Amino acid sequence: MTTTACAFDQTVATGRSALEIATITPGYAAVRAHRPLKGRLASRAALLGTSVLAGVFGMMAAEAVAQQYNLPGSGGFTDVSSSINVVTDAGAGNIRVILADGVQFVAAPGQYQLNPMANQLQVATDVLLSAYTGGAPMMAQQSSQAMMATQVLSAPPVYAANASLTLPGPQYVQAGFGAPTGMATYQPQAYTAGQYSSQPSVVGGYQMQPSSANIAYNTPTMATMNQQATQYVPAYSAGAQMAGGGYGGGYGGGAATTFGGAHNAFGGQAGFGGFAPVPVTQAVPMAEVAAAPVAVSAASGGMFGLPSWALIGGGVAAAGAAVLAMGGLGGEGTTTTPATNSTATNYSVSQQAFLNDPAVQAALNGNSNSDEDDDDSDSSSSGSSGGSSGGSDDGITVDGGSDGSGSTDDNDDDSNDGATTTISAGSQNQSITGTTGDDTVTFAAAEDAEEFNSIDLASGDDTVVLQDMDSDVTPKDLNNVENVEVQVTASGNTLDMTNAGDDVESVTVDADDNTVTITNVDTIKSVAVSDAGANLVTIENIDSGNSVSLTESDNVEIGAGAVLELNVNEVNGSVEIETTTSLTVDVADGTDNAFALTATALTNLTVTGDGAITVNNDIGDSDLAAVTSFDGSAAGGPVNIAIDGTGVEDVDTGSAGDMVHIKGSHADATYDTNGGNDTVEIDDFGTSAVLNTGSGGDKIELDVELTSTNQQIDGGDGSDTLEVSVNVASGNFDNIETLEIGGGATAVDLELFDEELDTVEVETTSNVSLTKIGVSHDIETVNGATVTIVSGTSDQATFIAAGDLTIANSSTVTAVEDLDLSFTSNSASTLTLTGTATEKLVIENADAAVALTGAAITSAASAVTSIDATALTTALTVGSAAGSGAGNISAISLGSGNDTAYIDGGQAGADIDMGDGDDTIDASSNNVAMDYLGGSGKDAIALDGTNNVQDDIVFAETGDFVIVTSGSTADLDTITGFDSGEDKIDLNALNLTGIDNGSSLADAYSIVSGGTADVAYYVTGGDTFVYVDLGSTVGAFELTSTSAVEADFNL
Repeated sequence: MTTTACAFDQTVATGRSALEIATITPGYAAVRAHRPLKGRLASRAALLGTSVLAGVFGMMAAEAVAQQYNLPGSGGFTDVSSSINVVTDAGAGNIRVILADGVQFVAAPGQYQLNPMANQLQVATDVLLSAYTGGAPMMAQQSSQAMMATQVLSAPPVYAANASLTLPGPQYVQAGFGAPTGMATYQPQAYTAGQYSSQPSVVGGYQMQPSSANIAYNTPTMATMNQQATQYVPAYSAGAQMAGGGYGGGYGGGAATTFGGAHNAFGGQAGFGGFAPVPVTQAVPMAEVAAAPVAVSAASGGMFGLPSWALIGGGVAAAGAAVLAMGGLGGEGTTTTPATNSTATNYSVSQQAFLNDPAVQAALNGNSNSDEDDDDSDSSSSGSSGGSSGGSDDGITVDGGSDGSGSTDDNDDDSNDGATTTISAGSQNQSITGTTGDDTVTFAAAEDAEEFNSIDLASGDDTVVLQDMDSDVTPKDLNNVENVEVQVTASGNTLDMTNAGDDVESVTVDADDNTVTITNVDTIKSVAVSDAGANLVTIENIDSGNSVSLTESDNVEIGAGAVLELNVNEVNGSVEIETTTSLTVDVADGTDNAFALTATALTNLTVTGDGAITVNNDIGDSDLAAVTSFDGSAAGGPVNIAIDGTGVEDVDTGSAGDMVHIKGSHADATYDTNGGNDTVEIDDFGTSAVLNTGSGGDKIELDVELTSTNQQIDGGDGSDTLEVSVNVASGNFDNIETLEIGGGATAVDLELFDEELDTVEVETTSNVSLTKIGVSHDIETVNGATVTIVSGTSDQATFIAAGDLTIANSSTVTAVEDLDLSFTSNSASTLTLTGTATEKLVIENADAAVALTGAAITSAASAVTSIDATALTTALTVGSAAGSGAGNISAISLGSGNDTAYIDGGQAGADIDMGDGDDTIDASSNNVAMDYLGGSGKDAIALDGTNNVQDDIVFAETGDFVIVTSGSTADLDTITGFDSGEDKIDLNALNLTGIDNGSSLADAYSIVSGGTADVAYYVTGGDTFVYVDLGSTVGAFELTSTSAVEADFNL
């Protein structure tokens, strides 16, 4: 029975100008379906080269072509390597084979062989067909047979394999035909009952249907042999049946012979059936054909010239050969020849245990006759990753395959550097063996990683490089290969590590601006992708606890287990992670990374490493909704995150300058930014939330009013700044050194801050009310600022103004009475002081001129009584004009600048000290007696000459005078409004004696300079000019519009 099931894609064959012959037996089709497409094409290359189609070809021609181009024996044996499930020792040299689909059979010596050119286990096709068609498993060697004499035949002539197709003269024909023909033709045969020449013939590993139609299958018959009434002879053996008579017993007419028992001698192996295909010189199909040659012993060269190790007879050696064949599965066409019987390959644990048995090792290495082990044997092996490894120190060995065999790359170094080799593009079926060092094998074409026969790089930290990946690639089992490096050259392809084995620990992919998918990497510890740019990278099946590394890859989707480590290096785009609940992101040192993170299952997010990272989306939003904690405490680089979710309870950042934006807060959330100069922006703060910014100069921006003292903000160590844009009336603030008030803030209670607060910066021109100003607080204001002092903790406050400043001080309870002021603007500044609480002003410093105005300066009651500007070097103006000057003054001390003081009133005896500089004192509206102390420089004092009070013009030291060298009247200090007889010129401090009235300016000067008197004066033009002996010099001043008399001077 036949079917038209096709063994492979006919379109491939058609593309080669040939058609697949599609008539195969059903059972055999199932077996052949396991074989790789490329292998099937290789084994049938010759047959596909013909133009003979199914059903119309001459069978013998097809058989001849197939036999001529295929290896000897390939027609009678079928490769079952890729279909094997279990191979065991069945005793007496027999093996028991269980295929993947459950079918099992026993093969005897001679019915199986290891193809040395393909490293495959091959089984006689008739044995395989018996298993699928229900025949009993056949044992070629039986303990006892009773053979009839008529069955004993002489061996027929055997024609050499691959010989030209010839026929030996006249043919032997059966009785029903006439005389033999004299030419090499094939005549129709009349078949006697029991003959099997009408059965399908085996061609190139396939069964082909003969051209004769409707041929019935007849079960063979045989003479009784002991208790066995009949013996099943499979289809393959039918092609080699011999009739009794004609040749030896006589061909063409006698009863059919049967096989399976002894031949010529009891206990020997039958020389017929299951050994080899019919030689090409035989007429096929017909009954009178020569039998297949009997295999010679292994010691004599093996079957059909195969190496002796290819045929191993008996015991564990037979099973070992089968398992060895399994270990080197490579598909048809493989030409790899292992250098030794090393068992270092992709065996299961049970297979490896079997092959490690000393008896198996002895058999495999040509010592099967000895049961004793050599304790000094080198057959033991070890692997770096769980597989066996008996690597060489002499270089990487590449045997067989289309790339050539025996190529090596030696490593003459005794170090652990290992060796390197490159497998050229298009290569197939190599067996690659590494050294004990750190080897590197490069496949010039990545897809060839699917085509090698076997690879074992032995011990060391070994690497396989896959270049030029421009299609989907599924690497085969990589034994003792720890690292795989892939270079992608085209987009849209998949690297599937399903078949790579368990030894691979890392996969590194250079995407080179291409999209790529990496899948089935669950057993691989680390996967790294670089240079994908904005192209999509998909990584699937990452096992929990393993890692992914991304470099310059900005669009990544990852399917991972519960725990994942993600290493990033210049990643700026988006990263999506499925399933993971605990993620650690390690940031490469010296890199900047900013990406949106989508991980809806994520609950714990950890950041480590010394690079910079920004999570572009908010932690707690829909893409990170399940996150409850963020731990960046181990991060050495800056971390920039935003928290927007009431479910995030704990947030920790590391030692660098981090940025945390709290948009939504858990009620009891804790935020800790640890070291570094951190920035925290607060839009929402839980009712019992706590923020600690740790060490470093941190900046905290508070944009929400706190409502409870349970809300705590702690700046930690370092110089920390709190910037508020809202009122501060509640909360608890510790370790804040600087408070910046801006935005819409109008009121701040400084009592909520601990003693660490030393600077309060008012950064708005809106009126800001400050409660509990302390003596340690420096209130810094912007130009145009207005501050209301509500209360203080002492009677002193300090203001540093960057320009104009208005202070309203009507503080009560603990009133602030003394204000220390500095002005930092390079332009003139004005202090406008109102309120009734201020008593004393001290101007510490000014970078430009300063004017003091306001009701607290000019008021006659409850106004400033003392102004101290002695430290100033710039001009100070007190009041704005006569009548708008200091109204309640008790003392004014001017600096070294050219000052102006308008004095309208104050306390009797007030001291007006002009200091240095060319000062002007305008007391023309003052009706209170005061003392005016002139300093150095050209001063001008204007008095009210009609106020009927005594004003004292005091010269306390020689430096208060202008020095003259003659009776000059130019550039002298002037005193206007001097009331002779009321006001006084006080010279007491100079210890002068004698005063005289000169007859002229020159005479007055001469009196003093000549030592006649210490003081001399002269009145001319209504003005009085006074000359004073200063020791070695003469000083002078002018009493304008006054005719002084001697009594106006106090010496």
